[in-house]
Amino acid sequence: MKRWAFMAGGWLLAVSAGAQFAGLPVADTAPAATGETRISAGAVLGDDFNLFGGRILFAPIKGLALFADPGLLDPDGGDLGFAVQGGAKLTLPFKNKPVDVALRAAWSYAGFDVPGGDAKLNDFNAGVLVSRDIQFFSPYAFLGINYCDAQVNASGGDGGDAGEEDNADSETGGGEEEETDDSGRKVAKLAGGAGGSGSDEEYDVAAAAGLLLRFGKQFSLYAEIAYVDDLFAAAGARWRF
Repeated sequence: MKRWAFMAGGWLLAVSAGAQFAGLPVADTAPAATGETRISAGAVLGDDFNLFGGRILFAPIKGLALFADPGLLDPDGGDLGFAVQGGAKLTLPFKNKPVDVALRAAWSYAGFDVPGGDAKLNDFNAGVLVSRDIQFFSPYAFLGINYCDAQVNASGGDGGDAGEEDNADSETGGGEEEETDDSGRKVAKLAGGAGGSGSDEEYDVAAAAGLLLRFGKQFSLYAEIAYVDDLFAAAGARWRF
């Protein structure tokens, strides 16, 4: 039963972490000039998960920008891991508009160790980004949907002990009964006993709002609040070449 307890904790941690880093931070406005290149660095802070990383963005043609994010994850109850994210932003050619509008999509992957095993996350995030440039600052907002596939694999070191404990419990039916919560039973069912792994898929609404503050034509700071299954905050800086 200890094995499934480790698995339950890891599964819950993986699902919450996946919902918090996916596609975020937005940290951007809708338009991007052709040939524009930007780099940025910052942090995402949440209740059970922190992310530290950077981004490079390049606009190869009019209306299209591509970005890539390498980063590090620091989950509560888990070990420091890594994350990578890539995506695209397509600015819509609306005329006489009060705000700029873009379609934005990102794919993310993350991996880190949890007690009793390791977690791997695959995530897809897509939605609409709106913004407006007002002198030296630009407010922006994002609304979309987030899909996360979280997998937790149990280490095999204690599998035999777990099996012996289960057999002992079944043979001594009159003994003390160990309580197992719903999460533990769910992970045990997903793992199937033999493979020692569990997985879960989750869909969530993704929303974010932030502000870019420009200091000249190249340097700017950003602050952002977002909600993807949980509330978190992000802040950082970017440089435009």
